[in-house]
Amino acid sequence: EALRAKLEQEKWGLEADIDKQTNHMEEDADLEIEELKQKYDARLSQERKSTLMLKGENGIMKKKFTALHKDIEEQREEIKAMLEKEKLLEEQIESLEREIVSLRELIHERDVTIGEKEKKIYELKKRNQELEKFKFVLNYKIQE
Repeated sequence: EALRAKLEQEKWGLEADIDKQTNHMEEDADLEIEELKQKYDARLSQERKSTLMLKGENGIMKKKFTALHKDIEEQREEIKAMLEKEKLLEEQIESLEREIVSLRELIHERDVTIGEKEKKIYELKKRNQELEKFKFVLNYKIQE
C-alpha cells in the first residue's frame, strides 16, 4: 500500500508537472500565436494600405488612359478632316492649273492676233505713205 500511495503521489506529481508543462506550452503557443497574429495583422494592414494606394493610382491611370484615348480619337478626327481638306485643295489646285493652261493658250492666241493686227497696221501705214506720195505727185502734176 505504501508503494501504491507513493506511486499515486508520483502520479499526481507527474500529472502536476504535465499540467504545468501543458500550461506552459499552451502559454508559449498562445504567445507565439499572438505574435504571429500581430505580425500578420501588420502585414495585412500594410497590404491594405498598399492596395488602397494601388487602387488610387489605378484610378488616376484610368483617367489618364481615358483622356489619352479621347485625345487620340480627336486627333484621328482632325487628321481625317485635314485629309478631306487636302483632297479638296488638291482638286482646287488641279482646276486652277487647268485654268492657267487655258488662259496661257488664250494669251498666246491674243498675242498672235495682236501681232497680225500690228503687221496689218504696218502694212496699212506703208500703203498710206505710198498713197501720200502718189497724192503729192498727183497734186504736183495737177499744179503744173
